[in-house]
Amino acid sequence: MGAAPSLRLFKYYQDFKCIKIGVGDVPWRAPEFGPFDYWVTANPVYPLPWKKQHLKHLLESKSHILLSSSAVVEHTNLESIFFELDKLRHRIPITFFDHRHLGGSECVIIRNCCKFSNRYVTDPSIQEIINNLVNEKGPAYKIGESVALHAFALAIILGAKEIYITGVEIPMVQKDYTHFKGYKTAHETPINMLKRIVRKNLPKFRYVAPADPSPVRFFREFEKLVSIANRLNIKVYSISPTSHINFIQGVTYLEA
Repeated sequence: MGAAPSLRLFKYYQDFKCIKIGVGDVPWRAPEFGPFDYWVTANPVYPLPWKKQHLKHLLESKSHILLSSSAVVEHTNLESIFFELDKLRHRIPITFFDHRHLGGSECVIIRNCCKFSNRYVTDPSIQEIINNLVNEKGPAYKIGESVALHAFALAIILGAKEIYITGVEIPMVQKDYTHFKGYKTAHETPINMLKRIVRKNLPKFRYVAPADPSPVRFFREFEKLVSIANRLNIKVYSISPTSHINFIQGVTYLEA
């Protein structure tokens, strides 16, 4: 369950008996669609369990947390972070995973993510776990892709027979990246919130980023995972009329 506005359509399927996987800030942003069984995070901004307010959100969600090695990439004082994580791993349901170091390799220059993986991750990267399911070598998708891919991969690893994807749009240009309850941002200061509102509502200050190849690349990586899911006899459904995922062979669109 991603954070795009189409997430609201899940209300028509809310009575499903299913495992719910929230990505990014969705369990905090849309608790009405919970409780979430898993909360998958793979960025250095939010949620970071060593930060008091973020930890409060994580605990309130009552989710099993999947924390990626990318969470520590941009942070200093790594030993302090490790100290907090060492305490938390015995207090809350949390699994550390890696998607940056294929074959157990490290970055060319040793970075925080390498130190995190060496300390906390004993399994192969999540991409390699997926490929092992179909007896293929190499990663199922590339190193730095979206957290939605990691959540999709988790659903496959859990052995789901049907996977329903909602709130994942893959916009082709930056201006189309909008959110369910877009006024909410968990990690935003009041000043930054004011700046965001000004940029959004006053054309003079509005920033429109140009299109870039990353959405297309993300689409191709999603195609790979759908293909693997289909080979494992997993049916994949999209609950969004506007998602580019609907154009992937092997995905069935469900009208709300």
